[in-house]
Amino acid sequence: MDEAWGDHAPEFKPYAHALGLPFALPPELTDEQLELMAQLSTAVTEFASKDDNGPKSLPTASLRILNLVAQNDVEVTELSSAINQDPALMTAVLRVANSALLGGTGQIATVRDAVTRLGIAETGRVAGAVAAKTLFSAKSKSAHALFSASFLDLHVAAAAAAGGAAFLAMERAVGRSDLAYLGGMLHDVGKSLALGAIASLVLDNKAPREIDPEVIFIVLESLHVELGAEAHDRWALPQYLTTLCASHHDSTVPNHPSQAELHLVRVVSGLLALRTRPQPLERISELMQSIQVLGLTPVQTRALDAELRRNTSRMRDALV
Repeated sequence: MDEAWGDHAPEFKPYAHALGLPFALPPELTDEQLELMAQLSTAVTEFASKDDNGPKSLPTASLRILNLVAQNDVEVTELSSAINQDPALMTAVLRVANSALLGGTGQIATVRDAVTRLGIAETGRVAGAVAAKTLFSAKSKSAHALFSASFLDLHVAAAAAAGGAAFLAMERAVGRSDLAYLGGMLHDVGKSLALGAIASLVLDNKAPREIDPEVIFIVLESLHVELGAEAHDRWALPQYLTTLCASHHDSTVPNHPSQAELHLVRVVSGLLALRTRPQPLERISELMQSIQVLGLTPVQTRALDAELRRNTSRMRDALV
């Protein structure tokens, strides 16, 4: 295995070897790419500042449910009432509750019975999935068609991160798996918002129709934390989700129980990113810090990576 890991990221070297990752850094952008990136970043930021869609980008009922699930004392009646306000949520919860995979007997016909069967945590996951369907698509079919593959990639990555973070929470007995799931689903939503802005700019002839994919990737990476945190705040999401979105690329996150879900998401998201493309050294450092906080060995990290790859494949099959 490439010994360059020892020169550039010595602490990560045994993990890289366990994962079978050759050393590589992202390619440097040309002057032309850098100029386009700067122009596009400015345009996207300006577009986002004037975008007044607000909570319409996330179903109101889903917003309320995400807030309810984050509470420790939410009652089934209150949760059922919120679900009954949104047809898409009602359909999704009833469908999942009646799934043969749950092994239940008799058909579930009411939302209250569905929530009772699923439990609070699983109901929250369903709400997060419904919310994500809206979040990982553009505002119009025309805009979505421009970058349909990229929107799909973002949705798959979010779903894989959600399932992976919940899995890791249960495996390590760290944090709450339901909160880790929602954090995984929504921590990178700023990327979808940025991509939607780019699509709108193209349709309005304010950005070129043919844009280098590498430039788009860098723009999304550079803006997603700011745009995502602003959106979380605008949508009045639970505070832990807003904090997670704003902090998931911090160089260091405290080793404290209140930050457990953040560390879970950082590890899962970091591993998923490594499987898509070479990552900057600062991203490797972020991943390593949370790996150490969670006490994962190289062998355990390799097992998690294998689970994440299987989960990503399942998510892509389900969403295509």
